[in-house]
Amino acid sequence: MPHLRPALWPDLKPEQLASALESPPDRYRPVPWLAWTGDLDWEVLRSQLADMRAKGITEFFLFPIYGMELPYMSAAYWRRARQMLDYCRDHGMKCWIYDEYNWPSGVCAGVVIRDYPEAREQLLWVHLKGEGPVTSPFADLQLHEAKGTVWGIGVAGEVRINVQGADWVSGMPGYLNMLSPIASRRFIESTHDRYYQQFAEFAPDTMPGFFTDEPGCHVRAGDGWVGFGYADGFFEAFLSRYGYDVRDYLQDLLVSSPTARRTRCHFWQLLAETWGDAYAGLQRQWCDEHGLVLTGHCLGEDSLVTHIRMSGDLWEPLKHFTIPGIDVLSNADAYTHPDRSSLYGDIDRRAFHLTCKYVHGVCRQVGVKEMFSEAYGVCDWGMNLFRQKRGFNYQLALGVTFFNDNSLITSIADFRKYAIAGKHFTQPWWRHYQHYADYNARLAALHAEGDQDADIAVLYPRSSLWARADTDIYHGPWFSTYAGHPLGALQDVVYSVLDEMIRELWPFDFIFEPVLGQARVEGSELVTEHTRYRTLILPSASDLPEACLAAIKAFVAAGGKVIFAGDLPEREVDSQRDLGPEVSELLSAGAVHVPASGAAVCEVLRAAQTPPIALSGDGAREFIASRRRLAGSEVIFVANMAQRTVDITIKVNLPGPIAVCDPDTLEYYRPTVEADRTFAWQFAPWQAFLILCGEAAQPGMLGPEPLPTRPWWQTTQRTETLAGTWAF
Repeated sequence: MPHLRPALWPDLKPEQLASALESPPDRYRPVPWLAWTGDLDWEVLRSQLADMRAKGITEFFLFPIYGMELPYMSAAYWRRARQMLDYCRDHGMKCWIYDEYNWPSGVCAGVVIRDYPEAREQLLWVHLKGEGPVTSPFADLQLHEAKGTVWGIGVAGEVRINVQGADWVSGMPGYLNMLSPIASRRFIESTHDRYYQQFAEFAPDTMPGFFTDEPGCHVRAGDGWVGFGYADGFFEAFLSRYGYDVRDYLQDLLVSSPTARRTRCHFWQLLAETWGDAYAGLQRQWCDEHGLVLTGHCLGEDSLVTHIRMSGDLWEPLKHFTIPGIDVLSNADAYTHPDRSSLYGDIDRRAFHLTCKYVHGVCRQVGVKEMFSEAYGVCDWGMNLFRQKRGFNYQLALGVTFFNDNSLITSIADFRKYAIAGKHFTQPWWRHYQHYADYNARLAALHAEGDQDADIAVLYPRSSLWARADTDIYHGPWFSTYAGHPLGALQDVVYSVLDEMIRELWPFDFIFEPVLGQARVEGSELVTEHTRYRTLILPSASDLPEACLAAIKAFVAAGGKVIFAGDLPEREVDSQRDLGPEVSELLSAGAVHVPASGAAVCEVLRAAQTPPIALSGDGAREFIASRRRLAGSEVIFVANMAQRTVDITIKVNLPGPIAVCDPDTLEYYRPTVEADRTFAWQFAPWQAFLILCGEAAQPGMLGPEPLPTRPWWQTTQRTETLAGTWAF
């Protein structure tokens, strides 16, 4: 990756920071989907490209969507795409490729499963034995009996492509088998190879890479049946790896038993690794071989329950992406979020913390400094840049640097007005988009080019999730809280820890079991390939692999801080031995056990270490922040997530002179700082500021001194009463 996305500010000096923020690299501007729909008249499309360039957009995704009248990958489609790529090359723009017609990725508008039926998704269907006969969910499903279950291998339920406004599509039912390398190669041959054959001369300078959208290995459930992902050779691979035949333990996937926790952990581990390697792994290999970037996101990132139901564990596919990503629709956030849509139903809003921080954790653990987001989609036509800026600030603070503005539409004729996200070149705010693009670029550049400094790790307890997953989880709604269910209780602990740490402005990362299992201890720090931590938090991690347990023991012995929140570890995954005695030894050696509460975790953190900044005052908990080291300085991004003006006190726990920057206007201020390094500041609704500490904040670095102490609008103004008659 470094040769494809090299650092653009590698040796930035303190005196260069202000000018760098004034002229940020084009790479970090918004990269919208250009949604190809309608007749795609070239003169109209060319004028739209010129308009985008004038508004500060230098990169975009070619996104074929329903309503596109040119048949996908037809001769006419290739001609129009070449015209567009020629224009981009001649005008300094870049065109990324969305790898599918509509979504989810994997079938090439149905061609793959039409031409290669063996690539179609298969599921392992399992049903508990009852008193009466079990009815097959499909006419051609051959049933087998095992201990307590009836099972069979069959195709998934019908999935059809949206053909609205595109009569050329034949609605082929079915989906790609994500566990099959052969199926994935068929998709690559049908899509990536064909694009490269057509446009190799544009790669990578004008055509940087591919976006893959919402792949997943979906669990299906209904009428007592549960369907899990399956590919030929899965049973044999399971037996070879774990030493027993999973067909004898299929009931463990649905109901509790003495062996259920072990079986579930082994089953989901193998499934997640298999589909991650087969789909994302092969695509990353292809992209590396062709000098291109792989980005995108997976389905089901919105909750711990959907992580299991859609992927097993998102770490396994996302670790292969050049730039891992997320999808946060409806401009959602985990704060007040005043313009909520019905898309997410009654989802626990803290789930959006999970969406962002999970994938940011993937980026941190694989050493990637960029993070992608398909942002702002599925919004009403009242969406505007002021509202969008709130969502940008939220995702930026939680790690996103590559913002896909979903989406600009080539045509809003007919049904397209309501079928696609509410953005078009005729919107009244469009003429102001360059100012927004500049704001996006300077802050995304700062976050991607700056070094992150988080010394707290939160374990993503995947084995504990798998151990608690049963038939109730598979039959329930996607976004249910599952109150009263063991997995729901674990999810609540994770959400509570995330929410409290984010609101208290603690920098932290997720760490994943495969990463923790390979970590080492240096001094009193837990060290991975790309990160170092002083504190490790385990939220209700009831089930742990042996390698993770060994790393935790070594960390505690070296003086590292370990906090168990909620349930203590109970079982080792493979041997299923009782971990009670070993956990007692850890607690005696200095590990801490607190209730299942983020507040309890943060109380322990505050006693042991200090956050970079702390806020106080009414409304302080409605803020979000992030920290980067750049140009020999510390830069703290702080954003008000409330829809009201807030006056707060900021305490800076970092050394050096302090300055404040308005990232919207690039105006700099020298606040009145008290002896305890606190100062008062006012934030308008959804407003953000940068706090600079260190060399870049030295007098003379940011403009002529003395800098103003605060913005003019924060100062009490003298008012006058205007007498006389008003003439309109």
